[in-house]
Amino acid sequence: MSTVKEQLIENLIEEDKVSQSKITIVGTGAVGMACAICILLKELADELALAAGRDYSVSANSKLVIVTAGARQQEGESRLDLVQRNVNIMKSIIPAIVQNSPDCKMLIVSNPVDILTYVVWKISGLPATRVIGSGCNLDSARFRYLIGEKLGVHPTSCHGWIIGEHGDSSVPLWSGVNVAGVALKTLDPKLGTDSDKDQWKNIHKQVVGSAYEIIKLKGYTSWAVGLSVTDLVRSILKNLRRVHPVSTMVKGLYGIKEEIFLSIPCVLGQNGVSDVVKVNFNSEEEALLKTSANTLWDVQKDLIF
Repeated sequence: MSTVKEQLIENLIEEDKVSQSKITIVGTGAVGMACAICILLKELADELALAAGRDYSVSANSKLVIVTAGARQQEGESRLDLVQRNVNIMKSIIPAIVQNSPDCKMLIVSNPVDILTYVVWKISGLPATRVIGSGCNLDSARFRYLIGEKLGVHPTSCHGWIIGEHGDSSVPLWSGVNVAGVALKTLDPKLGTDSDKDQWKNIHKQVVGSAYEIIKLKGYTSWAVGLSVTDLVRSILKNLRRVHPVSTMVKGLYGIKEEIFLSIPCVLGQNGVSDVVKVNFNSEEEALLKTSANTLWDVQKDLIF
């Protein structure tokens, strides 16, 4: 007697067992699960693995590995304060992941994201273009939302970027903020400065303070991070070549001489970071970016791993 399946379905070819868009999420805490749910809702993966514990064989043959594992940021603690605890966690995770998926791209979400992206790059042995930090992608989305709220315009029609450290020393590029190609700085040259009567500078303060506020209220951030990460996943797996402010190796750019990762506008696609956009800063923005780079280097240079 044939089975229901045999009566219903006639097989024509053997299915290829290798996944074409497998994603592994390392770390199944609040951020990892938010990423998983958002990715599933967007139908971006044909296989999604959740890696917790010590057995990373479940991650084999992943196209993209998202690293959310790490110690949680406590109330009043900066992202940079977390660093050595999370470096040790990366040392225990990354070699096994690379062994199981040597051709993968890695998207680092754990904080402090810029320094941990550097650490993962060093430990993994992967090209820098395939190790990407989620960086200022969420900061920039919050920035555009708040600009839109102030102007009464939808955020997708407001163009603005936050670059540098994903943290307290991030840099808002006021010179590039525009709506329909109209640069707001041309309307008010003092925009974003201390002498700006409309106090646009407070928008950047709100962006920097938002994570601390959420941690104070509920103990952790998750859903906004999950949505932002899913935005990056879409660009990578679908080879969209959209520009995102993500953390990448910046040695040799903008006068930065150290091997550090921080956010600049990057073209994201199937090869990871394929290109970077050369931003024309004003002198103040360039100085702030160098300060942000120095802030990261001051912590990174003393790491033990």
